[in-house]
Amino acid sequence: MGLTAFTIVIVLGAAVAAAGVLVAVLAFRPRARTVADVVAERLDAYEPPPPQLLNLDEVESQQRLDQRLLGPLAQWFTAAMARRTPDAARVELQRQLNLAGRPLGLSATEFLAVRYVAAVLGLLAGAVLGLVLGRTLYIPIMAAVGAGAGLVAPRYLLASRVTRARKELRTTLPDAMDLMSVCVEAGLTFEGAMAKVAERHLNTLGAEFAQVLREIRLGRSRRDAMAEFGERSGVDEVNSFAQAVVQSDALGTGISRILRIQSDDLRAKRRQRAQELGAKAGLKMLFPMVIFIFPSLWIVLLGPAVLLLMHQFGGS
Repeated sequence: MGLTAFTIVIVLGAAVAAAGVLVAVLAFRPRARTVADVVAERLDAYEPPPPQLLNLDEVESQQRLDQRLLGPLAQWFTAAMARRTPDAARVELQRQLNLAGRPLGLSATEFLAVRYVAAVLGLLAGAVLGLVLGRTLYIPIMAAVGAGAGLVAPRYLLASRVTRARKELRTTLPDAMDLMSVCVEAGLTFEGAMAKVAERHLNTLGAEFAQVLREIRLGRSRRDAMAEFGERSGVDEVNSFAQAVVQSDALGTGISRILRIQSDDLRAKRRQRAQELGAKAGLKMLFPMVIFIFPSLWIVLLGPAVLLLMHQFGGS
């Protein structure tokens, strides 16, 4: 009993230490750059240099201890991850992070670095757990399991958030199309209607519309911004809407009619999807009924008869 309690304490201590190291690494990571930071950096480029520049020693003396010690190490590690990752994979990962809401403000290279750090921590935790179990064979097995779990867990969490965001886009898009159609028919421009949706819908769709508006205001054409929006969403309905807007912009057709057609089409697709899920519900309920409900019914209905037969044959 004492050995079991000691083992549990050691395992919990190792898990807490690994979690603490991961949190410390994430806490020392520099803050993600926002649009305001980019604009401020561009404005600072036009300002005249200060009359007296500080030397390198004075600049380093003004930084915190974690910036001087862990900052260069984190930058070197993320740069190494960027060099080893193909550009296409890094761009796709950045799209998924943006769609998931930029968890912890991570970029693609920083997310890869977090995965490898989590793998190392999982390896150490698994090795400690195998050592505590008291058998040499368990050490490499538990270390491999811990490293695999640390490497897969961040990717799984990101995939779940991306799936949830895409489902939210698919669900909220028809209502947003109705609002945009009403706004355009009332006299607003397409960008004004998107701004109304971004203000009203504080979710993934509103954030994506706000990003499209920022790109348009920074000088990107509406056609390119909408095409990029449909591509990075990964949702067929959103991509169809974006392509319809692109074609309307290219052909010069009325945007209000396009929005109304898209709204009706999206509602028809959502109704068909609900009917499909309802048709699948009966088949999905069959397995729980067979596993849990039917044995209980058999026990209740056939149990007394079986007991009676056992009593009669046993008495004879």
